[in-house]
Amino acid sequence: DFKSHDLPQGFKITDGSMNFSPEKINITKLNGFLGKSDIDIKGYVSNYMGYIFSNGTVKGQMNLASNTLDVNEWMAEDPNAPKPATPTEEVPMSAPEVPKNIDFVMSSNIKKVLFEKYDITNLAGDIIIKDGIVSMRQVALNMLDGSFLMNGFYNAQNIEKPTFSFDFDMKNASIAKAYTTFNTVQAFAPAAKNVEGNASTKFKLSGDLNKDMTPNLSTINGNGLINILDAVLKGNTMLSKLADVTKNEALKNPTLKNALIQAEIKNGRVNV
Repeated sequence: DFKSHDLPQGFKITDGSMNFSPEKINITKLNGFLGKSDIDIKGYVSNYMGYIFSNGTVKGQMNLASNTLDVNEWMAEDPNAPKPATPTEEVPMSAPEVPKNIDFVMSSNIKKVLFEKYDITNLAGDIIIKDGIVSMRQVALNMLDGSFLMNGFYNAQNIEKPTFSFDFDMKNASIAKAYTTFNTVQAFAPAAKNVEGNASTKFKLSGDLNKDMTPNLSTINGNGLINILDAVLKGNTMLSKLADVTKNEALKNPTLKNALIQAEIKNGRVNV
């Protein structure tokens, strides 16, 4: 059971077994907790000696299983940390660097992920770290009352201008929840705020990231097909006025069923 100033959340091993040689460390069992998160890890790490003593590339593969992974715990400041005597200037968030001498695959199977406002369950897939790039490969999860399958990457090779690219296959997700969850939906589809219903889509997005890790909207490019299965648009001011003028009450809360929308984003502009 270990805690320190740099690791206030703590790390606990309840059961573990490994064997090692100068070439490789094999972890046959590692059960315990990272902070509040339970972990069950198996895998190996190779060339660890070269990594420690000559800045070589460490390689490895791990299988991680968890019932609940609390990411928020690792993003929050330590409430027990001593307060500075004088106020310090807040350091702005910067894009994280990804070491280029790590070649690692983490295969995950997590029942629930606690991360900011995202409600993520049944996450499974591979996270790959290689050459300063973090990639997602066939990452499946449930969120927004629907299901997602995602592939993509975060490229930090040029830390002054990190980029991202990913494609996702979303099925039967809540349109209103997508609006409240993703700032890209708020920027490119503000009407989604007043839509009650579900949608499916296959979409690709790429672009640059700002220093605070938010997308630089003017650089985003993407395209895909959006299928609105069954939805109602409520509270639209323009349609309400049009309904009053035409005496057509159906325009106030129009319904959409099995509507297909081909959308494309070029340099931050949406084309339908």
